[in-house]
Amino acid sequence: MLIALAAFFIGLFVREYFPSYLKKKAENLATKEDLEALTRIAKAIETEYQKQIAEYSNIIRINTDHLYKQLDLIYASAYAAACQSAEYKYFVHMYKNYFPDSELILNKHFINFEIVDNSKYIESELLKYSDANAVVKVKEQIVNVSFDAICDAVIKNPKYATSKILKAVIKYKLHSLYGEILNKTQSIEDDKDTYIEEIVQAIVKDYNQIHKSLGLEYCDSELSNGKIESSNLKDN
Repeated sequence: MLIALAAFFIGLFVREYFPSYLKKKAENLATKEDLEALTRIAKAIETEYQKQIAEYSNIIRINTDHLYKQLDLIYASAYAAACQSAEYKYFVHMYKNYFPDSELILNKHFINFEIVDNSKYIESELLKYSDANAVVKVKEQIVNVSFDAICDAVIKNPKYATSKILKAVIKYKLHSLYGEILNKTQSIEDDKDTYIEEIVQAIVKDYNQIHKSLGLEYCDSELSNGKIESSNLKDN
């Protein structure tokens, strides 16, 4: 009797409770496996994200280093010289009655400065009238960078120069070389003058674009038209 009763309860347990027990265990096992799978996916995503962040950071570092190299090797000194040239032309324009050769100076795209001992403070003289560049005698010089030195820096560091300024410099150099051979015909001098204008504009635009890319002070109008603007810098 007891055995039959025990068998009855065991059968009842197996029939009523054991299936649900097994189902619950299976659900728990599945939940655990799902969590492990989700954990593996999350770790894989995190690893890939960190890898991409590291690669992106490295690209930013390389680009930033390149931009600073551009400033250091070419554009900082070139822009300073372009500013000096532009401000000198503005000065001559404001006081042109004191400069007998003012019109010649104002028509030049870049002014070279040559330090001459015992020169008068306001004396100016075009030493090379036929050259596309004006060379002016001065008592002392603020920025000691000539146009040819700028061109040499571009040629020496081509990977840090934009394609536009590199092409313009090469054209200018070729015309300077063959202009001497051909005794500087007027057409060659006119072409040189065009390339000088292109180079100066490229200097001004590139300098401002580099500053903008680095989050530094730059001038919108200079970036747009390549012409030096006085007292018009913006911190954007």
